[in-house]
Amino acid sequence: MKRIMHIAIAGPFTEGMAYQDNILPEINSRNNEVLLVVPCYKFENGKLIQTAEEDKYLNKNLRLIRKKYKKIGNDYFSEKIRKIDGLYKIIEDFSPDVILFHGTTAYELLTVAEYKKNNPNVKLYVDSHEDFNNSARNIVSKVFLHKLFYKRILQKVLRYIDKILYLSEETKYFLKNFYEVPEKLLEFFPLGGFVIGDEEKSVIKSKIRRELGIRDNEILMVHSGKMDKDKRTFELLNAFIKLNSSKLYMILIGSLDDERINLSKNRNIKYLGWMNSNKLREYIAACDIYLQPGSQSATAQMAVCCKVPLMLYPHSSYKKVMEGNILWTSNYEEIFNKLEKIEKNPKILLEMEEISRKYAEEIFDYEKIAKRLEN
Repeated sequence: MKRIMHIAIAGPFTEGMAYQDNILPEINSRNNEVLLVVPCYKFENGKLIQTAEEDKYLNKNLRLIRKKYKKIGNDYFSEKIRKIDGLYKIIEDFSPDVILFHGTTAYELLTVAEYKKNNPNVKLYVDSHEDFNNSARNIVSKVFLHKLFYKRILQKVLRYIDKILYLSEETKYFLKNFYEVPEKLLEFFPLGGFVIGDEEKSVIKSKIRRELGIRDNEILMVHSGKMDKDKRTFELLNAFIKLNSSKLYMILIGSLDDERINLSKNRNIKYLGWMNSNKLREYIAACDIYLQPGSQSATAQMAVCCKVPLMLYPHSSYKKVMEGNILWTSNYEEIFNKLEKIEKNPKILLEMEEISRKYAEEIFDYEKIAKRLEN
């Protein structure tokens, strides 16, 4: 049994979600003692809230510690600097064999590197999600926050890091070309999901479709998340409404954040609101294709692990690792054409489903991904 520490202070942590910060510690805790350190932010009913410090066990081997950011100037600067009082003592008391620091954007990388310097036998991994889609998107962020602060910290601690784990090709590009991280330090470490068994999938599919009143010869589609302009939800719904097929049904799960969206135009569209990750997984497992024609989301990997085909925008990170189980769509016309293609020949989805099964088992299985920290 190893002692594995996850430090995930670069963003909010919400119990019960299906994010990497939730799943990897939980899997590691099955055969190891695990400590997870997170900040005092979480989502509640889809909204970000601040919460109190706490120290508790999520299960017998998984301990959670919430710590507030040290107040530096105002809340904005505190949330960007991400300094936590007492982190070195927390690490020292736990005495980990392995540390995974989630994110390259925090002052506390210096603290973790100091611990590694004093305890060279510890394995130190840093997991990076940063790319030019979610980071350094304006001059102030790019120059002052990332170049003059985060990058300087990362460069200072590189010699103490065993591997920097990147989740996508966009992240790798950002690390190499902006943060100037050497190729030899980089290792692919994708977001994943729990691979569903065939029997479980069959049971869930029958149950959900029965609840929705959808017959076996009809096509069930799911679109989820924070449905805004970046998600291309408006274009997706307009294409669906224009096609006006009696065979296609679309389920929307999440929050509708685009004021242009009008759900009253088609009876085959149902909005079900926010769901926890387990319920969302059931609907995805029951659908014939998962639709994500805009911005990236870890739900795409969840869908692959549910062995379903996908409609995706051709982000390089997806195209690098998947082909054959995806309908690529870059604009409204392509979305409409692909929906029409499905309506005319739904059998293509069965062929794509088998390819998703292969990717799920070989690349995106969180059970296998988490075990890499235990070796």
